Amino acid sequence: INFVCTDNFGRSVIAEYCLRNFCEQNNINNLDVISSGIYASSDTSKFSLADYEGQKTEIDAVEHIRTQLEDSLVKMLNIIISMDTSHQKIIKDRYYLTSPLFNEILESKHSSIIIHNKERNFNLDQRMRNVTKSIHDCMPVFFRNLLSFLENARKN
Repeated sequence: INFVCTDNFGRSVIAEYCLRNFCEQNNINNLDVISSGIYASSDTSKFSLADYEGQKTEIDAVEHIRTQLEDSLVKMLNIIISMDTSHQKIIKDRYYLTSPLFNEILESKHSSIIIHNKERNFNLDQRMRNVTKSIHDCMPVFFRNLLSFLENARKN
């Protein structure tokens, strides 16, 4: 399972580590979970790697190394889950693959998980904490729906 976002710095990393944490806590050992970015070599120096909700959610992504989504990786994957509709389109155009959105699996919504906001008083660290908590808290439902999604995909 590969979660994809733009830079492999925010949303995909949060989803990866939240699902890994959920699997560990529930003794689920048969899933390989990774994340990657469409542009994982981009400059992210202007962003803070704040702890987000790490201490509260038992998630530690400090050792995370950004990974570029590329042909060799795509060939090894069973499923690529996009965090944004733009990633979904790029994966379809570049790799000719259908990539469900995180929110499609979670709640059948064709919508992106948005972190950036064009508002003047936007606080990136606070938004990252909110997104981390939201993804962490929804993981039991996401996991159940993911299993159903994968089972349906296998049948088709």
